Amino acid sequence: MDYVRAEPRPWTREEVEKLKRLYPNPNFSIKDLEKEFGRSFRAIQAKALRLGLTRNGFNPEYVRKNDDRPVEEKVLDILKASKLPVSAEEIEEKVGVSNVEEVVNALRGKGYDIKEIHAKKPLYVLVRFADWSQEQYFRILGKIRTPCLLTADWHVGSRHFSELALKEMIKDVEEYNIKDVLIAGDLLQGLGVHRVELLDLSIPNITEQVNYAAKLLKQFPKDVRFHIIIGNHEEKLKGKHAVGYDALQSLSEKLDNVIYYGSVAKLQLDTDFTLLMVHFSGSPSYAVSYKIQRFYEQLIERPDILVAGHFHQLMVLPKPPRQLLIYPGTLQRENRYFLSKGWVAQVGWIILETYTPIQQNIIIRTPEVY
Repeated sequence: MDYVRAEPRPWTREEVEKLKRLYPNPNFSIKDLEKEFGRSFRAIQAKALRLGLTRNGFNPEYVRKNDDRPVEEKVLDILKASKLPVSAEEIEEKVGVSNVEEVVNALRGKGYDIKEIHAKKPLYVLVRFADWSQEQYFRILGKIRTPCLLTADWHVGSRHFSELALKEMIKDVEEYNIKDVLIAGDLLQGLGVHRVELLDLSIPNITEQVNYAAKLLKQFPKDVRFHIIIGNHEEKLKGKHAVGYDALQSLSEKLDNVIYYGSVAKLQLDTDFTLLMVHFSGSPSYAVSYKIQRFYEQLIERPDILVAGHFHQLMVLPKPPRQLLIYPGTLQRENRYFLSKGWVAQVGWIILETYTPIQQNIIIRTPEVY
């Protein structure tokens, strides 16, 4: 595979002055720089190093003539060294290439398990490698901070999705100055999982569902980030009704503040704690708390907080000494399948106001009108 390499072409005085002005500018992308100077980013970085210029707060000392390792090896080292996902832009900056996706795909072809986190600007994380401790079975995929809002099962596209409840949620986000909203699956109704759910559809077109969901998320303050995982409704859509189409990935590409992690997300809460977000499947058990407790006990690595969507319940189960097991409610008033099983949805959400070893402030919100 051929990668862009530095070209030995002299720099003019005008180009140097322009480089001094544009290189430190974070709004001027790598592709913009390559287009402006007609050079590879590696060549631009090398010149910036000699001039002592910085970009994003660091000096590109990694651009040296004696570093002749393959680009794939350099990218792999970056992913191994990082405890958090690394953006394509950051990899481009450090390695000096503009085709990170090709490099990542080449590494995947060699057997490396590299996960892409879908957002407006994609993020990459090396899921596991040989010298990685099994004590950290789930890699941290992102960072969140308190106060944060926990929710799930909106089922946008269903006749029973409550836009009135959503408006109340937005008020809470504004009142508590929340910056991170976690959605534990089934943001979309899709075409349902069970045949009877076809009767619940108000928006049968999936593209229209995605567009409507994007419109709803735009109603939140602009500085709010949405952390989303897939639910069984989106999985059914991807695996049967629209094979291969990931509606949530499409949504994440429409909005700058949507981060889509796939099926499971381990997130770093503040600085010292972990939160694991999952979405269950199957029918309700005889006791609402049974499945989440059993799931937690069977985990190889147990987080401080477990958030599980699917059952449309609103519940916080303390697990000594400080762990929390959470069902984060729903925004779907009714569900024909659950009603057939005698199961009643609990519309609402959870606000995790503070979380420390000695104090956990939790607000369980149930809107009066929905």
